[in-house]
Amino acid sequence: MWMLVMLSLVIPRLDGEIKLDGKLNDPVWVKAYHVKEFRELSPVYNKIPDYSTEAYVFTTSKAIYVGFRCSGPPPIVENKPRDMVAADYVTFYIAPFGSPSTVFAFSADAGGNIEDFTQKNGIIDISWDANWQAASYVGDFFYTVEMRIPFKSLTYNRRTPWGINFSRNVSKNRAIYYYKLPRKGDLLPQMQYVTVKAPINITGQLIPQFVWRKDTTLNFFGEKEVKTYKNIAGDFRVSVSGNSFHLTVNPDFADVEADPFYVNISKYPRFLPEKRPFFVYDMDIFEMPFLMGMHVVKLVYTRAIGSTMMGEIPIDWGAKAVLRQKILKTGALAVKTDSGETFLYFRPLFNLSKSLQVGGLIGNYSHSETQNRLFSFDSKFRWHNFSAVLIGGRSIYKEEDTDEGNFLDMGVSWNNKDYDITLVFERIDSLFDVSKIGFVPGSGYRFNISFNRSLYLKKIPYLVTGVSFTRERDLNEKPSAEISHQLTMYLKNGNFISSSIWEGNRYSFDPFRRKLVHFRNWGAYANFMLNLPPHSVRVYVSRERTYNYLTGKIGLYDYGKISFNMHVSKSISLSNSLSFSQGAGLKRTISTLITGDVNLRKRLSVRIGYENVFSESELYRPFYRYWVFVKYQLGIGGIYVAMSNERDQSGVLNSVLAIKFKYFVSL
Repeated sequence: MWMLVMLSLVIPRLDGEIKLDGKLNDPVWVKAYHVKEFRELSPVYNKIPDYSTEAYVFTTSKAIYVGFRCSGPPPIVENKPRDMVAADYVTFYIAPFGSPSTVFAFSADAGGNIEDFTQKNGIIDISWDANWQAASYVGDFFYTVEMRIPFKSLTYNRRTPWGINFSRNVSKNRAIYYYKLPRKGDLLPQMQYVTVKAPINITGQLIPQFVWRKDTTLNFFGEKEVKTYKNIAGDFRVSVSGNSFHLTVNPDFADVEADPFYVNISKYPRFLPEKRPFFVYDMDIFEMPFLMGMHVVKLVYTRAIGSTMMGEIPIDWGAKAVLRQKILKTGALAVKTDSGETFLYFRPLFNLSKSLQVGGLIGNYSHSETQNRLFSFDSKFRWHNFSAVLIGGRSIYKEEDTDEGNFLDMGVSWNNKDYDITLVFERIDSLFDVSKIGFVPGSGYRFNISFNRSLYLKKIPYLVTGVSFTRERDLNEKPSAEISHQLTMYLKNGNFISSSIWEGNRYSFDPFRRKLVHFRNWGAYANFMLNLPPHSVRVYVSRERTYNYLTGKIGLYDYGKISFNMHVSKSISLSNSLSFSQGAGLKRTISTLITGDVNLRKRLSVRIGYENVFSESELYRPFYRYWVFVKYQLGIGGIYVAMSNERDQSGVLNSVLAIKFKYFVSL
């Protein structure tokens, strides 16, 4: 177990409820558990903060009460929809199973807006919602926050010590303060373990949903097709002492924004993050362990479920279960689409000690004559400043023929306040294929070693410099080698500059043209952040000599992107990004993305978006699209109206109008 020694710290249990007004003037706060020794996580690790922060916590028979007092410059105060906070906010963390691998987090800003999420195995899941309240008060050079978190909104183990922690984000210098400072390079937060007197806990949610949707398509021949349908759907969730079950029927994702346009010149498909609620909620157990420097490995890649190159495939049902039994945590996921596809996953995960985690995964996809199977194991070891990760697997892909291949990914790292050293080795057989159930980029082998040094200066608060060497071979080709140098400067007031240069000799196989490519690869990039609270500007520019798999050309490739985040008023915010790419046989492509948010009284929110893609290349069709999302908050559910329209130069039209009702009923 993570907690080897029972700590004597006890969160006070007091009588009576208090009125949430954000002022912290009720006498009961004097008796609460109180902390004030915060340290800075970023930009300068372990620095004494510029502004003081105090936190308080106590419980009643029904709820946990948390208070914050934050001194410093006037905070940004904005109206935000649920699950969004302004740049000045505080967060309370709870690890109610005695392990920092499962953490519930509750954030509130100086304007009283709230956000909740889970952090499991270092992966943040913002789709998790709980029924809780917060209030804030802004004074002269300080603000205070009060939170009330009912026990029935949590899942927990009453018999183990709970971990708690507190943090604060400051907009003026983009600083992050923690009471218990996370270890540098660690994805899991640090915790102060305490005893909490909590009642027996059984929770359940019924989430009925109704969708009316109208799709309009105008094809190349000028023929308009209109499809209208109604969809009655629902989710059911239940949790008993941390064991949970989630069932979804006929889920619809009409309230999820489309992925923005992206130019991909590599030979591998683009990795897309999941946005659909069922596939985001409580999925942490299916995540593989990770070290900085390793490739992203998703052996359970849910974006492959219910979507193809031709569009979206409706899902009939999905079921998910997570069981926690002492050192063992088990997850199971099953999904069936209306086209007859079935996806099955099973994963046991053992927390053998505070330092060692061992797991396995079985995955299976089947449809008609196609079957894709995966068997894998993984482990992560952490002891003081040393970390090690090992992931291995075997795939079986059966269609007309049967292909079998192996996969191995391993890495070790050592880091402290001043140094970071990482070694990574990856080997993927050419026949290793999990394209139906997972995402593993590339094939061949890759070895990487990186070294970073952190310097703490007076005029430049924080500087990181490093060097990295990579040797890799794609499939059965000659090995490639590359060396790169990185430099990042964290300046005052939250500004930073990061840059890198690299050079190498590269061999790569082009599977589209079936030829071996050899070229001298070099390049550089620079990334700037200008913090002007409540606004910010970010600029990224790069130039490299590379091979473009879209065009089959070797040459210079330029890419640039500039992003603006603007605070127009307390209720209105805008963001705008402009990206540019050209080179290596690809003509100029320019993409503009503008989004605006209007939030009224924390219930009604409107999100407006416009994207325009202009391309001189025949590989991309110019198009524009716009969309509007309207949400009226009802508890942690609401009424959603989604409208989108897309048109290209040929006149092809795709438009969607959807009205969705979703309501959470606590059982």
